[in-house]
Amino acid sequence: MEIERWNGSNRDKDKIISLMKTVFGENEYSTKNYFDWIYEKNPQGNPIIVFARDSKNDAIVGIETIIPMNLWLNEKPIKSALSCNSAVHTDYRNIGIFGMLINEIQKLAKDEKFKCIYGVPNRNSHHAFVSRGFSEIGKLKIYGKPFKISKYFGNQSILKPLDYLIKKEKDQTKLEPFNEEFDLSYDSLLNKKIINDKIIPSKNKDFLNWRYKQHPTREYQTFRYTEKNELLAYIILRKTVFGNKQVAVILDFVIHPKIVEHKKIVKFIFSVLNNYKEDCIAVISTVNTECREYKILKNVGFMSVPKIFKPEPFYFITSILESFEGNEKFKVFDNWFLSFGDYDVF
Repeated sequence: MEIERWNGSNRDKDKIISLMKTVFGENEYSTKNYFDWIYEKNPQGNPIIVFARDSKNDAIVGIETIIPMNLWLNEKPIKSALSCNSAVHTDYRNIGIFGMLINEIQKLAKDEKFKCIYGVPNRNSHHAFVSRGFSEIGKLKIYGKPFKISKYFGNQSILKPLDYLIKKEKDQTKLEPFNEEFDLSYDSLLNKKIINDKIIPSKNKDFLNWRYKQHPTREYQTFRYTEKNELLAYIILRKTVFGNKQVAVILDFVIHPKIVEHKKIVKFIFSVLNNYKEDCIAVISTVNTECREYKILKNVGFMSVPKIFKPEPFYFITSILESFEGNEKFKVFDNWFLSFGDYDVF
């Protein structure tokens, strides 16, 4: 068994895509368009892709990948990476291949001066990461706002009285999504956010356009709140299936630090959510309870989602590859300003 790094070979790219099809079936992760988008068009830099090759038949039988996903702490950029797609062929599992890939990718990332790798592994891969240098520092906290409780249980009439307990806004205005490219106003908002002491992904215009406008298979909707031509808040959502039910997912939600009065932003969020309440049973989000964005969502009626509605835990792991100023903060989950859009599943 040989552990190699992908060098841009189209032949090996086809074999990697074939492995993804074998492991995950025919879906977006096993297409050339997805591969090109996530690994070759990321504006933050080139990926590190390592794979296991069976020298007997030249087949690629395992893969682990990271993509650059730079972070900010106290106005300083930290060169970081997100652990993305992992896969091992079923015929080659339980013989240590995945562990070798994790070890190799950390070594290569350190050689290229990455300071940190972070990710959200599934239940199957969680142990392998933690046993090879990654630390589980928490689990993503999932919050939701139901639109109709009875709808979740098939519109059972006996539960309809509970629908009246859901917090509503009298104004039923619907907002039209913002369909233009992300511009420099988003860079300006990012520059205001990185002043605080949270760890914040680099959500500049280039990243946002790549992540939400150029995705080859998914459609996202962006809504923005401005005053006097200044961007003060934006929120990005998409519809998906979560626990066999259609829900709206908040991928990103950012508000300007200068906002003190929350009433206008709360009204803005209610107007956004009016676009989804007919088709979706609920809207979900992940947000740090220490952030102002959480307080806004709480005012709108978001609450912690019970475990029975979660398909599996959203583990959050980090690997600090070398010491740097502020690295201790990276080991505390509450220091991270994260959203679903900061990793690749949604």
